[in-house]
Amino acid sequence: MSARSRRKRYTPRRNDPSGGLYAIERRQPLAEGAIRDIALISRSAFEKMRTGRGDTEDLFNVGFASNVALLLTEGGFGRECEPEIKAAQAALLRAHDRLTSVGRVGLDGPGIAEISNMLDVFEAQLDAAIVGDMVDVLREIHRRVEAGLVANSAAEFRSEACA
Repeated sequence: MSARSRRKRYTPRRNDPSGGLYAIERRQPLAEGAIRDIALISRSAFEKMRTGRGDTEDLFNVGFASNVALLLTEGGFGRECEPEIKAAQAALLRAHDRLTSVGRVGLDGPGIAEISNMLDVFEAQLDAAIVGDMVDVLREIHRRVEAGLVANSAAEFRSEACA
């Protein structure tokens, strides 16, 4: 091709060697080990919070589980459990308030029961979910965090989360 030519050089499009395997992978159930690890992280964080030994990371882990549970509920996994999940999120907001005022993560009596129920629902959702559902949920959580709708202690979020 000469230097004066105005034609663009031909570059063939690369083919994806995996073909449609990505779509098949998204339709697979979550691995048993992954479900066990996720459930163990959220349960141990809850147990530390329940016994008064929790810290900010534990509050974050249980809050992340509640956000995933809420989005899975919105996606059709246990729609009837949405009030329990929102009640657990309200309990987590109370625990966050306690962290900022007292300096320790602690749960009140109703909060312990509400978060325990939410974790039961969350584990059942993990058993029913597939890889594609979790990918979509994680993308939506990231989008909501970027928009400031998740993990926000503003009054608007509080009234929305407790409703």
